[in-house]
Amino acid sequence: MKRKISKKLNIFSAICLQITLNIGVALFTSRKVESLATNNLLQENNLVDPQQVSMSNIGKFKLIYDSNTKYQDLQYIFQKTGLFSLVVKDLNQLNLNLPVDIPIIFRDCGQANAWFNPSNHNIVMCYELFGDIFNSLSSVYSTDEELITNSITTLTFILYHEVGHALTDTLDLAVTGKEEDAVDDFAAILLLQENNDQLDAIVYNASLYFKSHSDSTYWDEHSFGKQRFVNIVCLLYGRDPQKYAAIPHKFNLGTRIKRCPGEYQQKLSSWQRLLAPHSIYDLPTNRKPGSRDEITW
Repeated sequence: MKRKISKKLNIFSAICLQITLNIGVALFTSRKVESLATNNLLQENNLVDPQQVSMSNIGKFKLIYDSNTKYQDLQYIFQKTGLFSLVVKDLNQLNLNLPVDIPIIFRDCGQANAWFNPSNHNIVMCYELFGDIFNSLSSVYSTDEELITNSITTLTFILYHEVGHALTDTLDLAVTGKEEDAVDDFAAILLLQENNDQLDAIVYNASLYFKSHSDSTYWDEHSFGKQRFVNIVCLLYGRDPQKYAAIPHKFNLGTRIKRCPGEYQQKLSSWQRLLAPHSIYDLPTNRKPGSRDEITW
């Protein structure tokens, strides 16, 4: 039996501040502090041309809430928590040399979906998607606060997935294999690299959400839901096999489980190499000829 959303949202407003504190702190921990410190050090030692780091001609991710929505309560919660404002700030601190602005628009769509539109370089996040995630996770979380909190934060994974599409298009990144799988990897790695329990939970919840949607047609560009689930859980386990030693016992990943640590490292390295030439601090590394090292995850 599906749990109703509308009455639950009022309950959630009481914990908006707590979500902002918990998720916000998680998103802006050591990675961002270290990254900014490194950038300042480069400039102080004249290793970066001041013209190179001018932000005037560099595109930004920009958050937009469509005011014409029937999901006023949900929009209020998104804005009140400031979660997606923090996510956008986090994305802009990746210091990528974007050729255009990339608006992220939350709006009504008439369907539970999200997409990147290459013709106008914007990302659309449908409010209806929250309800779909809510229903998928309703059997996982027993309390209303847990269910609503985790449903909203799981949208972060979906947003990062669409950001992966946006970067692939606007930066003309090379893709071999399915782009949908590649940007799932991007979203998972961007969150997992923080080694933070709350962000790990977002990745895990996203995997459960995809698992519940296993009815894709064989010709769809997305992998089947259960395949996406296994791919994401494999990265979660591969990041820290000791911490997530229970995963092989809880889920049947077969012989794939042995390769998960290597898969995580490979995909982390691959995305670093793809994005590093597009950093505004694009300096040659002294570790490997031809690679770059100023993308800090």
